[in-house]
Amino acid sequence: MNFPEIIKRRRSIRKYLNKPLEQEKISEILDCARFAPSSGNIQNSRFIVVTKQEKKKKIAEACLNQYWIETAPLLIVICSDTEKIKRYYEKRGERLYSIQNTSLVAQNIMLAAHSLSLGTCFVSAFNEIAIKRILKIPEEIKVHAIITLGYSNENPTIRKETLESLLFFEEWGKKRKSTELGSLKKTLPKKTKEIVKKLKKR
Repeated sequence: MNFPEIIKRRRSIRKYLNKPLEQEKISEILDCARFAPSSGNIQNSRFIVVTKQEKKKKIAEACLNQYWIETAPLLIVICSDTEKIKRYYEKRGERLYSIQNTSLVAQNIMLAAHSLSLGTCFVSAFNEIAIKRILKIPEEIKVHAIITLGYSNENPTIRKETLESLLFFEEWGKKRKSTELGSLKKTLPKKTKEIVKKLKKR
């Protein structure tokens, strides 16, 4: 798969095969995680890998009783050393940049996993106090996301908005006219050119 295909074929997986994961794949995914960009290269993200069944069960319960989570062979709990980023960027760093940075890490994990034929799901609904207690996470560290990881046992469909409905030019709400869209054809990738053609037919 080329990279655009990896992005477009990734799905949120909630059913997993009872199949062990290769250590090489886990290591590669975690290594890709650390290469995610971060505000000022602060690198505030931290990861906890969880494989023990009893801990996965407790985490599933802390995730508002999403018991499918415990069927994943491995969980990656993404945390933020928020105090570290707060020292440089104050409240904006604490409230925004720390979350942005860990979200970029999560995306790297999910795309790397998909490129290695593994499934993932981004979980953000959980009781943070409970997760911190289960994993002995210090009070100053924030839990931002949990990624399930394993071999998929499903092939869910995907529903995404059309590019036309999401895209504005130059300012909010401004759409291109069909004549203006034609001028983009020379500079856009092949797939985007096909979208432009469809827009012009409307």
